[in-house]
Amino acid sequence: MRPSQHIILGAIFSFLLYILSPQIGITGTLIIFLSSFLIDFDHYLIYVAIKKDLNPFKAYKFHTSKENFFLNLPRSERNKLSFGVYIFHGIELIAILGILAIIFNNFLLLFVITGFAFHLILDLFYQTTYWDRIFKFSLINDIIQYKKLRFIFNYYA
Repeated sequence: MRPSQHIILGAIFSFLLYILSPQIGITGTLIIFLSSFLIDFDHYLIYVAIKKDLNPFKAYKFHTSKENFFLNLPRSERNKLSFGVYIFHGIELIAILGILAIIFNNFLLLFVITGFAFHLILDLFYQTTYWDRIFKFSLINDIIQYKKLRFIFNYYA
């Protein structure tokens, strides 16, 4: 899913949460909104690791061209490819943040968890449209699957 889609849907989700539960406040709403799309920072990190370039605009263009290439492949070919392991996309990170929120009694982390969880749910819906598998939901599962698939950046220069 493109960042613009995550930003728009994250804004709608955050706004609705604020309307339904105003006690989360402006700060909580803003944290939920930002975390609903900033979780994708790991996409940028993959670009930096591969291209050794820090330009975020080139990273966006690179990922967009990769996605366009990918979406033009037959579904059977898409299922053979991996985009890598996204360190911020996973139920494991949400669990760790949840434990930290409890240990440190930190409500702000609960807002981050809410934004991350919303993002992952959107990704799940998006993935089922284009793949016959789910990824970017469990880091451990992605690492196991990654070993069996071709890395798209090697497949598409």
